[in-house]
Amino acid sequence: GTFENYAGSVYYNFHPVESVVEQHLDFTRPLHIGLDFNISKMVAVVAVKYKTGLHIIDEIVLRNTNTDEMCQAIKEKYPDKMIFVYPDSAGSQRKTSAGTNTDHTILQQYGLRVMVNKANPLVKDRINAGNRLLCDANGNRNLFIEPDCKEVITAISKWEYQPNTSIPIKDAEKGYDGVNDSWSYMVSFLYPIKPQYAERTVKYFGAYW
Repeated sequence: GTFENYAGSVYYNFHPVESVVEQHLDFTRPLHIGLDFNISKMVAVVAVKYKTGLHIIDEIVLRNTNTDEMCQAIKEKYPDKMIFVYPDSAGSQRKTSAGTNTDHTILQQYGLRVMVNKANPLVKDRINAGNRLLCDANGNRNLFIEPDCKEVITAISKWEYQPNTSIPIKDAEKGYDGVNDSWSYMVSFLYPIKPQYAERTVKYFGAYW
């Protein structure tokens, strides 16, 4: 395949050679999976975590599906692994399957360990966390992707902002936003963007602001 540079790329720190690396992986480690509850195309992004970052080793892609079917696919492919899942926080209320269970409780019923914040970080914070892991200010790359993960590579490399804005394009047909949501939930939970300074106040007319 070929790679192209796109003006306005969301993940501008992605590099088609340096970020896409085939490595000898330690499969004794637990698996970490980012997951967005997208019915038309649900992509589970599977990674191994190391001290400094993540290596995305696999992707499970299901179309016209639901959370039950994705859980079945995950357990069928990785039956004996300890698995941490990082889903959309809205899954604590939302249901993609029939019945009374939420998406989060369905994950738990399959023995998957759900790791989630009370609310999703802002989109810009998830994007910044992803770009920092792809390449930080010192030039260190701590997010790598196996070459076989075509959906992830395509989504990261081709996702763009709407013209003259900082709003990423949502496109149900291409689904780049859904794939990137999946892995960015995982990255932003494990490597969140944190403030670099404490809030300051000023005194004005006897009150602090």
